[in-house]
Amino acid sequence: MFSKKIFAGFTFTLMSCSSFGLAQPSEPASTSAVGGQIVVSGGALKRPLLVLLDYSASKNDQRTFTDLHGNFEFRNVNKGSYNIRVRLEGFENVNYPVDVPGTPYVFIFLNGSAVHSHSLGGDHIVDVRQLTAKIPKQALKEYEKAVQELKDRNTPRAVERLEKSIKLAPDFYNAHLGLAQEYRKTDRLDAA
Repeated sequence: MFSKKIFAGFTFTLMSCSSFGLAQPSEPASTSAVGGQIVVSGGALKRPLLVLLDYSASKNDQRTFTDLHGNFEFRNVNKGSYNIRVRLEGFENVNYPVDVPGTPYVFIFLNGSAVHSHSLGGDHIVDVRQLTAKIPKQALKEYEKAVQELKDRNTPRAVERLEKSIKLAPDFYNAHLGLAQEYRKTDRLDAA
């Protein structure tokens, strides 16, 4: 009986010591995920869109496709600085810089580059930059600061800046869209 207690105690001690020896601090993940949403001005995507993750030190771009809501994700991305590249006919090309780790989710807004308009007066070309020229500079600055706040994961401050941008320019589509998305993510659906 005494020998069974000694054997049980010895086994417990041996197992405990070996468990402590095996328990090593976990290493930080060597890869991360980068995702986001492509937002198209003037409507929704009609088909999935190719999105590239370009790493300047490599010739191998990672590729993925959006869903019809514009959502995309790259998995197993090594640490480094990248560019997300998006091309869509009729829209300005986008090269959006991201750092991994550090930029887990991005919003990319595609603005039309040049839209042809047919009217009684003939063919006219309207450049989207003409439309944004009517937005006060301070509203654009607040919007750009809000985008940076979102990158820095400071959602409350980003919401404040988007609200201020909309007060300065009530017709600023991108600010309205960004604010609605932030409201949706924070379950403020009535405000969205």
